[in-house]
Amino acid sequence: MDVRRFEELLDLRGDDLAAWPLDERTEALELVLTSPAASACLDAARRLRAAFAEPVPPAPAGLTDRIFAKAFALPRRHAAG
Repeated sequence: MDVRRFEELLDLRGDDLAAWPLDERTEALELVLTSPAASACLDAARRLRAAFAEPVPPAPAGLTDRIFAKAFALPRRHAAG
């Protein structure tokens, strides 16, 4: 397995190598142990999953109204035609 294939499998199977099929898991673990690039990819995937696991803070009150008010206040440009 090369790093490119490992990245594809990370996208497909996720960062929990224990959940991968045995043959792919074995190759992936060997690659992670020998390739700094593969190890960095795995770390990045794990950090990304952790970031998405964080709760999303609620939007401040009135944010949607302020966005629409600004959007409608912008000068309109007409396409030349």
